[in-house]
Amino acid sequence: MLDIRSFRDLLRLFFIFRREFQLAVIATVVVAVLGAFLLPTKYESTARMLVKPGRYSTTMPIEATNRAALIAPSTQRDPIVDEEKLLTGRPIVHLVAERYLQQMANYQPQGFWKTVKFHVGSVINSAIEVLRSGLQLLGLVEEQSPVERLAKKLEKNFVVGHEPGSAVMEVSFTWNDPYIAQQVVKTWIDAYLDERTRALGRDSLYSFYEAERDKVGDQIDGLKHALRERLQKVNAISVQERLENLTNQINRLADARAEKVNEQAGIATFLVDARQQLKRQPGELVTAREISLNPTQLDMRRRLNALEEQRSNLLRTFMPDAPPVREVEQSIKQIQELIAKEAERIERSQNLSPNSVATSLRQQIVDAELRERQLAGQVRDYDRQLKALRDERLKVMGDEPEINRLLLELDNAEKSFVLYGENLEKARIDQALDQSQISNIALLEEATLNPSRVFPKSLIILALALPLGLAVGLLTLYLCFLLDQRIHDGARLEEVFKVPLWTTLQDLGPRPWKVVSAFTASIYRLYSQLPLERIERDGLTLALTSARPGEGVRFVSEHLGQLLSERGHRVRFSGDEPARPGEILLLNASSLLSNQEAFLALRRADLIALVIEANTSTIPVVQNALSVLNTAFGKIDGIILNKRRFEVPTRVLNWLADGRSGEAPQPAVAAVQHSPDEPGIAAVPAVATLSEAPAPAPAPAPAPAPAPAQAAAAPAASTALRSPVIMPAAQTQADVVAVPPLLTVQATPAAPSYMPAAVGTGVRHSYEWGDSRLIEQTPLHSVLQVELKPGVVIAPHFHAHRSKHLMMLSGILQVEIAGQLYRLREGDSVEVAIEQVHVLSNPGVSPARFFEVRLGEYLEEDDVVFAQHNQSMAE
Repeated sequence: MLDIRSFRDLLRLFFIFRREFQLAVIATVVVAVLGAFLLPTKYESTARMLVKPGRYSTTMPIEATNRAALIAPSTQRDPIVDEEKLLTGRPIVHLVAERYLQQMANYQPQGFWKTVKFHVGSVINSAIEVLRSGLQLLGLVEEQSPVERLAKKLEKNFVVGHEPGSAVMEVSFTWNDPYIAQQVVKTWIDAYLDERTRALGRDSLYSFYEAERDKVGDQIDGLKHALRERLQKVNAISVQERLENLTNQINRLADARAEKVNEQAGIATFLVDARQQLKRQPGELVTAREISLNPTQLDMRRRLNALEEQRSNLLRTFMPDAPPVREVEQSIKQIQELIAKEAERIERSQNLSPNSVATSLRQQIVDAELRERQLAGQVRDYDRQLKALRDERLKVMGDEPEINRLLLELDNAEKSFVLYGENLEKARIDQALDQSQISNIALLEEATLNPSRVFPKSLIILALALPLGLAVGLLTLYLCFLLDQRIHDGARLEEVFKVPLWTTLQDLGPRPWKVVSAFTASIYRLYSQLPLERIERDGLTLALTSARPGEGVRFVSEHLGQLLSERGHRVRFSGDEPARPGEILLLNASSLLSNQEAFLALRRADLIALVIEANTSTIPVVQNALSVLNTAFGKIDGIILNKRRFEVPTRVLNWLADGRSGEAPQPAVAAVQHSPDEPGIAAVPAVATLSEAPAPAPAPAPAPAPAPAQAAAAPAASTALRSPVIMPAAQTQADVVAVPPLLTVQATPAAPSYMPAAVGTGVRHSYEWGDSRLIEQTPLHSVLQVELKPGVVIAPHFHAHRSKHLMMLSGILQVEIAGQLYRLREGDSVEVAIEQVHVLSNPGVSPARFFEVRLGEYLEEDDVVFAQHNQSMAE
């Protein structure tokens, strides 16, 4: 399980599977070198033949060869393809095989090496024959004659082809001897020419073309006679013209009939309207009459007026319902009824005469009826003529297919007659060629003798051996990467197993172990995972287990116990009694899957940690162990990755750093590896490496260290003061990690192995805000001791190519990161990521001293970008 995220990870992949890569490259190169000198040699012999145009160079009927306008090019086959098929046909191949066996029966190679190869090949062929005979007896292979087997082999090595549009056939044959290859090509061409002459040596086509021409002539006469009878039957010289004429006549008559029908319909409509109008007209009209007012009505109106006047006078005296008034009103009503019955005017005399409009309508109706009868007769005549024309047209259309067929056959017959006549002379020429044994195949190039081999190309194979080996090696690396289930680092352990990764311990190699600073930092990280308050209050039982034996449970227990002892804790490695307050009981429960006693030890544990060995443990094994622990105990508190190795050598990293910076490498005080899968845990310089740093100028004395007795009691008394820095919600444990309080600069020469006894001296730089001293440097990390003066504030800035880890030694340091303020004292630490703006300040009255561990690809001082350019660094 390796996560590829950068070029360094690719380098790690290379060095992890370096042995497989080397084996793949070496094997590929060896196979290529052996193949360049030991593969069977192949020699080539070539020849060329020209196929001239002729009677046998076409695959279409000869009567169609001149019909270029009627035959599409896609239907015309390449005639040389047929020649190639004839050249590689089974009869010729078998004939060549028979002649080869006859010629090779008395063959004797020339030269010592050729003689040896010939006899070795004979022995091998004899062994193969014996094996084939046995397989034939068992029925596993079919029985084949030597000629058939040789024919297949010859056909496999024989190639013939031609370029598009070219009439030259190119022949190529490869064999293990150049002289034999030349003889085989010669034999093959001779057999082809002989077989071609035999196969194509037919009788002349002269008589065939002559007979066919006469037969086609008789066919033309018969077709013309039948066509003449058909045309006389339809009374036309051309059926198309006759049909066109009949169609035109039918169209004209149909148009005229339509006009008459339309006119007839109009007259019928007129007759209906005229008859209705005639009914509405009177027969006679009054020409003169005398009219006067009715005297009776006038007399009644005078009496009515007198009664109304009388009623008006009565209303002045009486009420409206008085009897006199009602009598008068009744009289008025009677007179009004009489007036309504009388006519207002009376006619004295009148004169009558006939109606002229009615007379005119009668005459028009008579004329329209006559015209209607006339149009009806004309329409009947048109119908008779149209019926006759349509019948005649149907008759002509019935004869049209036969007439067209006769015309087409007549046309084809006339063309065939012309072609047969033209090819009759060609047939006479072909007859003369057959009698003279003249072929249309010309041999342009005889079989060549090429002593240079075409396979194998030793120089090309040797030149490609190394690139091909590298390609196979890279492919091997990729396959190993896909198939590898081993755990190499802790980059994705928490993501895969869903269990916290407590720490990663570097591989110290065989005994005696040389503790490096990265290992020291990893042990301290493991120490920081322990609940110190619980240890002081109740004690702690920590069980270290592993899936298989030999994964380093005892190694981790010893080093962790040593660190705990140095930090003033009581440590016990065995015993049935539980841990007492202030005591840590470390239980060895290795070989979980094969040791039953491991389960008894794990039952007593407060915390369970699974130790896995890097580059050895596999994902399925670890998953099985975690499943067993979760099933049996319902928990697994953490994973410890042991024997972690950073596979890329230091010299390679130095070369990469030199290539990036373009400068000479600076001598490193000590090569300290850090764990890339644990961001935020910096390497703490070890005592042995720090003492070797150059000291060009005397360094100020380090801060005094507490006495051993005080160091033993310090953890219990100052746990609350030295607690980890509180992290904001946006950060993780990798951003801010608390360093135990006793991880400070000591001056005691006999300090424990996990506590740096001295800082050492190195290159010192003084600034307005304080000074810094280089303690340790490698291409990918450096360690500095920095002293910040009281009251100094370093303006907001960030680093584009490196991150840094600050570990306090003495004083107070205030760090502002992304708006979050941290106040660090002795033993505290904080992580500043790449391109993360931060502010450093010393609010105390004494200098703030701390370690600054830089991690990145570029560690120089000029990698500083200020977020506010109007402030100085000493602001």
